[in-house]
Amino acid sequence: MTLRIAQESHLRGKDWWDWSVWIDGTTREMADVDHVTYTLHPTFPDPVRRVTTRRNKFRLDSSGWGEFEIFAEIARKNGSTLKRKHWLQLESPIGAPAKSKGAAAEEHRLVAYLSSGSADAAVARRLANALTAEGVQVLSAEDAVAGVPLDKAVDQLMSKADVAVFLLSTRPSLWMYSEIEHALARSVRHIVPVVIGTGIELPPRLESMQAIQVGSAQEVPSVVGQILEAALGKSNVG
Repeated sequence: MTLRIAQESHLRGKDWWDWSVWIDGTTREMADVDHVTYTLHPTFPDPVRRVTTRRNKFRLDSSGWGEFEIFAEIARKNGSTLKRKHWLQLESPIGAPAKSKGAAAEEHRLVAYLSSGSADAAVARRLANALTAEGVQVLSAEDAVAGVPLDKAVDQLMSKADVAVFLLSTRPSLWMYSEIEHALARSVRHIVPVVIGTGIELPPRLESMQAIQVGSAQEVPSVVGQILEAALGKSNVG
């Protein structure tokens, strides 16, 4: 049985890669496959993904910045299953032309690091979806790579960010204070506090930043334009 996981990856820009995996094998073996269930790194929003499309060899397309091990459960038409695993390698194919710095700059899209407390997790997801719809790559602590200390992983994520957005409806947690320090230490050029409701005091380290004020959680996704304007404007890091 020669079925295996194959892959390809392409650098999009600023350490962010588009990648694909699929099942490769003989024509006879492939004809016997019913579907494939891939299990990705647990930090993915939907780490377990079932693919049923045979014509492209049960191909799964995704993107990210870290390498990790992918597991595949190959379901055969006779009811049996095969298990395979593959370490995703993020590197351009040998012989592929290197992209110029200018080309990489043209392809780079805005990267935002989004921080919120647990009480604001649902509205943070809505804001992340709204930013993604505008072409923004959204990172958070959930994107930390397994096996790397969280503090170090967040520092790495923050180094990729063009803007750090801090969603505040209550007093910040100690963890958010830590994320703020990472943003400042990494000199993230644009830091945008989004304050929900009234009577919320900004953390001392954010007091010099221009905050976006909204009346309720329902209004948060509507501030995407203001976040983009702040991110593309003048630095607000003193």
